[in-house]
Amino acid sequence: MATLLMRIKSSLMLPKESPEYQEAVEKQRDISERLMEWKKIKESRGILLDKHQSRKNFFRRDEPAAVEIDKKSTLSVFELADIFANLIKTHDKNFDTITGPEIYIEDVKTDIVEKLKAAREVRISSMLMANPSKLYLAVLILAILDLAHEGIASLKQEKPFDEIYLTYLNAVKRAPPMEENYGKELTYGNS
Repeated sequence: MATLLMRIKSSLMLPKESPEYQEAVEKQRDISERLMEWKKIKESRGILLDKHQSRKNFFRRDEPAAVEIDKKSTLSVFELADIFANLIKTHDKNFDTITGPEIYIEDVKTDIVEKLKAAREVRISSMLMANPSKLYLAVLILAILDLAHEGIASLKQEKPFDEIYLTYLNAVKRAPPMEENYGKELTYGNS
């Protein structure tokens, strides 16, 4: 390296018109660029070593072990309420009032039953994507809960935080109608 620098320095002392001078200038630029790159690499190495030293005592938490369940488990109402709360959080944050057309729970229940008759098992997320409004989301969850309560469908999930499936049941047992709501149609939305 020193001999190369001496050769460049000696060639710089030659008159400017010579081709050796031009070559020496190019070599000098090349070497200075390499030296600058080397300094940058050395500085980067120092920064990375400092970060490594400061973070070597930090430990990440391992992924929670997946619970192995052979069958699909039935969800409780509280788990469904948590899922509903998470769905509400993921939707539009600027939500003050419910506006738009009225959505009837009976219509939504009929649509769900038709889908279940066509395919014995339906993912809830696919039904949620059909109409992404919060009003429809709320009515859909209520309709699903009502169908599960009536024994028309059941909710199943293979493992925690996995896809939830709505399964059609053959035996239809209807809950007795409540006297105060008998003959009234349930609607949600603008009244």
